Amino acid sequence: MKKTLRYYQNETCQEIAKSWARKERPYASVMTGLGKSLIFAALTKYGLNKGYRVLQLVPRLELVEQNRAETLAYIDDKRLVGIVCGQLNKSQNKHQAVIAMASSFVNKRAISGVFDILLIDECHRMKLCGLDGQRGIYEKIVTSLLRLNPNMMIAGLTGTPYRLDQGELHEKSHKTLPFFTHKVYDTSIYPSIKRLINEGHLSHVETLNTSVHVDLNNVKMLGGDYSKDDAGVKFDAIIDNAVDDMRYQFEANDIKTAIIFCSTLTNAKHILNKWNDDSTMRIVCGDDAICTKQQRKAAIDWIKNGTGCRYIVNVDILAEGFDFKALECCVLMRATKSAVLMVQMVGRIIRPHDDKEHAFLLDYGTNIERLGEIDNIIMPKTKMRAGDAPKKLCGIKDCGTINILSAKKCKECGAEFISESEDGLYTMRTKAQALAIKQSLSTNYEINSISYELAYSKKDSIEMIKMKFYGANGGEIHTHYLCLDHKGFAGDNAKRFFMSLFKNAKDFYKLGNLITCQNALILLTDAPHFFKEFLSIDLVEDGKFFKIVRMEFSK
Repeated sequence: MKKTLRYYQNETCQEIAKSWARKERPYASVMTGLGKSLIFAALTKYGLNKGYRVLQLVPRLELVEQNRAETLAYIDDKRLVGIVCGQLNKSQNKHQAVIAMASSFVNKRAISGVFDILLIDECHRMKLCGLDGQRGIYEKIVTSLLRLNPNMMIAGLTGTPYRLDQGELHEKSHKTLPFFTHKVYDTSIYPSIKRLINEGHLSHVETLNTSVHVDLNNVKMLGGDYSKDDAGVKFDAIIDNAVDDMRYQFEANDIKTAIIFCSTLTNAKHILNKWNDDSTMRIVCGDDAICTKQQRKAAIDWIKNGTGCRYIVNVDILAEGFDFKALECCVLMRATKSAVLMVQMVGRIIRPHDDKEHAFLLDYGTNIERLGEIDNIIMPKTKMRAGDAPKKLCGIKDCGTINILSAKKCKECGAEFISESEDGLYTMRTKAQALAIKQSLSTNYEINSISYELAYSKKDSIEMIKMKFYGANGGEIHTHYLCLDHKGFAGDNAKRFFMSLFKNAKDFYKLGNLITCQNALILLTDAPHFFKEFLSIDLVEDGKFFKIVRMEFSK
């Protein structure tokens, strides 16, 4: 029985067809688990109905088989479809529709004839129109096919529409030119992805709290990302504690299946030795001399079809092409700055399944701090582009304008953002309501109490102290940040603020001329005798925010 396209699959196909009509070279972002293969099948049928030749280009054997099955089930005449794949001993490159593994098709590109439509899966693999002069397999194929047909229509699909050296795939960086001209559809942006999770098309991922994290200070960078060997040394220092924590988390949350991503084989062996139970944990890696194809296949069959607790520790493998919908947990014993790799790893658990209510993520590599949650990934930054902030939607009826995440007011209607609802819309205060409150607002507040906690700058992860002021009625009056570790004005301002809290300068110098955030937080919470007591606070509006202009202390 032929499948019916879901609304986002249908909209993706429609937007790609519209873009082709405008003579553009489009791509679409479709998250892992949302059915890219069926979109390719629908676009292939679209081309065949017009009498076109269509080529689907994919990077792996699993996708050849997956795309072929979906396409054959979707089109009317199955005889029109051929495959080119060396691992399957298939070289059907003369069919009207061809599904080809790129590494097999590259040597047949000159003898395969003219194609009218080219569909590129995992299109983030496309190198750019090469200011560095390098050309990979995809580039060689596309260049040859365009020589035969300069008007060939091209479209790409990917679950990770960005690159470390570029940002989004349609944008120019300091050293590269984009191959694709437009991104026409995106399921990964907020609030689209939240809607897909709420509708059950993707699984909710719950990040488990842990106090065990790697220290990445002084880790070398290699190709824009952390050196795996250097990072591996750092991870080795925390593995004993991490495995103890992992054991607790698995038991507490009844996690029966998990995949654990590691930096090095040494890390993987350390985890296995510390776990000390070969019946519930196995290692796989990409080195055939250490782990043969048969051993990898056996381990994958075991986790998919076995019973009881089954955990796989893996190195340099399974981030792509490993599809097990029932997988419950992803453990990151690896650190990366690549949003692509992060999404690929966590993407292993994002597929929904009847046997799991939601999936779990354990991050020992501080990846979420750098790159965001899977439903709110932070775009890579380049020298040409500062990176797009996640968006939020205005909740005022008949507005619905998309604003940047840091916006306090809607750029269209001027309403203020108050709180977020589950569907991604915000409770709003209209411009008139905000003005009425402002006119009645007293800027002098009595202080009942103050709380302190450690926070981190979203821009550069520098530590800050977050101070919350509470009024006589217990409500929060104001939040103020002190950034002692900042080397510029913010740091100097924080030190001056601290100086004003001490009873005299001698108290300050007793504690050293440089106060770190960690030490200052201890002082604020555990040693109030160093400070005068707060009585009241005066606030004035400064653009979008309020700032402290005077604080009254007891004598």
